[in-house]
Amino acid sequence: MEKMIRKRFGRRAELSVLNYSAKSLYETSTFKRRALKFLSLPAALLRLRAHILPNVEMDVTSRCTLNCKECSHLIPHHRKSGDYRDYDIETLIENVDLLLNLIDECLRFRVIGGEPLMHKQLHLLLKKLAGEKKIRHIQVATNGTIIPREEHLAAMGHPKISVFITDYGVYAPKKDEVVRALKQNGVHVRLSRPLPKWRSIGGFEHRGYTEAQMAKLFAGCDVLDCKSLHGGKLYLCPRAFHGSALGVIPKNDREYIDLRKEDRASFYARLNRLYDDPAGLTTCYYCTGGSLASAPEVPCAEQEAF
Repeated sequence: MEKMIRKRFGRRAELSVLNYSAKSLYETSTFKRRALKFLSLPAALLRLRAHILPNVEMDVTSRCTLNCKECSHLIPHHRKSGDYRDYDIETLIENVDLLLNLIDECLRFRVIGGEPLMHKQLHLLLKKLAGEKKIRHIQVATNGTIIPREEHLAAMGHPKISVFITDYGVYAPKKDEVVRALKQNGVHVRLSRPLPKWRSIGGFEHRGYTEAQMAKLFAGCDVLDCKSLHGGKLYLCPRAFHGSALGVIPKNDREYIDLRKEDRASFYARLNRLYDDPAGLTTCYYCTGGSLASAPEVPCAEQEAF
């Protein structure tokens, strides 16, 4: 079965369609059972010929209640640049439509930021996502510093939606109150274990990797599973989008797929090429590889003054 999936999807990152079923990705028990059934039945051999994306994430805002020095989405840099805003709700919904027109299923659609609960129209996006049959599960990722608005709580009560709270300890004193509010409104919520350390992805200097070093970095990067949807484009990772948008990493049109210019066949061909040829990428040369054990440890969520 794995051989067949490898032929269909190419690189390791797409094989996470198998790995996710054995982990805690599927937050609700009903969804977990469906996922396990989907992956264990012989019919899966036929279903996996479909165009399936295991994981996609979309930023809804570059605003945040925190200002973490080592933020993978570069929030301190957005704040300094002045590009510190909620993204237009109609544009966000258009992004979803553009992607779904090219695929058969998305196993997890992750709504992130910044802090997504700061977006006043978040509930409209969540209702849109929950109504899409091609999306199996929606996860809202929050830092646990904001009590959700009533309209957000109502939308997050949908059975396809769960909320994941990263425990940032002293930087999120309201997290227990946030958990209570979510549970009282029937929202499935999961609070992470406290994270004492992060792995640093470093600054924006060119690392000068050799071809062998680049291949090792690329092969060991977990962030490749976090394809980032923004502005009608699907980026290989969030650092590629945020870095190029802020002008701190050179733009490279090989690091994203313009969804407006692709059909279903060409979209997956482009995606496979992204995974098969890391030497043509730019962002990796400006990254330490935060998922690698060799990357330096830094304090979790250490704040930068603003």
